[in-house]
Order: sequence, then C-alpha cells, then structure tokens
Amino acid sequence: MEQIAILLGLAFTANKLVSTLKNLTTADSRGSGLTQIVVWVVATLVLVLAGQADVTSTLTLPGLDGPLGDLDFASYVVLGLIAGSTGSVAYDFTKAVDNTNSAAEPSLFKNSDG
Repeated sequence: MEQIAILLGLAFTANKLVSTLKNLTTADSRGSGLTQIVVWVVATLVLVLAGQADVTSTLTLPGLDGPLGDLDFASYVVLGLIAGSTGSVAYDFTKAVDNTNSAAEPSLFKNSDG
C-alpha cells in the first residue's frame, strides 16, 4: 500500500512539471513557474538536511525500505520533487475550492488563430 503513495506522488510531480512548463511559457504566469521551481529546490534541500540530521536520519518515509539518512542524492531529488509537488497540488486544490477560479492555468501553446 505504501508504494501507492510513491506512485501518487510521481503522478503529482508529472502534473506539476507540465503546469510549470505552461507557466514558464506564458509571460503573465512566469512567476508561478519560478515559484514552483523554488518549492522543489527548497523541498529537496530540506530532505537532504533531514537525511543528515541525527533527529530525522533514521526516519523511514512511506514507500521506502530504508531510512532517510541512507538515501543517495538522486533519491533526495526525486523525493523533493514529490514532496514539493504534493504540497503544491494540495494548495491548488484549496484555491480551486474557494470558487474564485484561482487555480486556473494558462494553455501550454497559444492558438495560432489568435
């Protein structure tokens, strides 16, 4: 069952990667895309720090076989992407529920007919 958490996190990551690409290709939304990149970087840094800290290095996350301190750098990056994306999806959901259409995203490509 814990592997489903990782797969769901990867799905959130794929969704947020596409959303970020959409935002980066639209001048009006470039700030949102850059914000998402900052979220991923910070989440990865937090996980790397947590893996090195005595208080959290023995923590085992759902879907993982070993403790946080035993992960390689690529695993920290993947988990940082998952953590940042999951948080962003949860934030987007709360913004969408407020009935103000604040979670709307621009199209990836502009229509050629205007």
